Amino acid sequence: MTTLPPTTGGHRTNHGLAATADGVRRAKTAVRSAIGAEAQHAAAVALRDRLLRVGAVRDATTAGVYRAVRGEISLDPTISVLRTAGIVTAYPRVPNEPGGLTFHGIAADGELEPGVLGIPAPPANSDVVRSLDVVLVPLVAFDDQCNRLGMGGGYYDTTFARRDPSGRRPALIGVAHDCQRVSRLATEVWDVALDAIATPTMLLVRDRGQLATRT
Repeated sequence: MTTLPPTTGGHRTNHGLAATADGVRRAKTAVRSAIGAEAQHAAAVALRDRLLRVGAVRDATTAGVYRAVRGEISLDPTISVLRTAGIVTAYPRVPNEPGGLTFHGIAADGELEPGVLGIPAPPANSDVVRSLDVVLVPLVAFDDQCNRLGMGGGYYDTTFARRDPSGRRPALIGVAHDCQRVSRLATEVWDVALDAIATPTMLLVRDRGQLATRT
């Protein structure tokens, strides 16, 4: 995944790369934020249909999701289908202290509360889901090699650099609007690779094995 180094991870920042990444962030955040409500809804429905063709999503028992903010593509239609199928939907909670995200099972969006950086988050006392089959990862920009540019906090990289208690990691699928695509993103050693990128019109795959039915 392509992000700036985690702010708490002790990595040295490449200032030239940081400047370039910040410019892409500003440009792509502005573009996605300009998408109107009707187009946002249509994109979310198309994304749902694409994601449900992927075995790692369709056959999951637990799925990491998020509540869209600042023009991110919405997962609401996808989450509705997952919950109807009995799949546990887990939302990330940003830690108050250095460390990775924790994912908490939430049955209804009304359970979310204002969190760090204004991102809706599960309550601290909600149940932690310690093993996820798939995680749908928000992003600011992506390229055809399934590299990802995030918001720069490094939370997803920090979280998925390590395995879960079962000794594996979930399938990581970045999700975005088509307009967030760029020709090429630089990568750094601390970036955790995505297995695929899904948009309303395409599925880019880096690791096809991670997307198959998971047992």
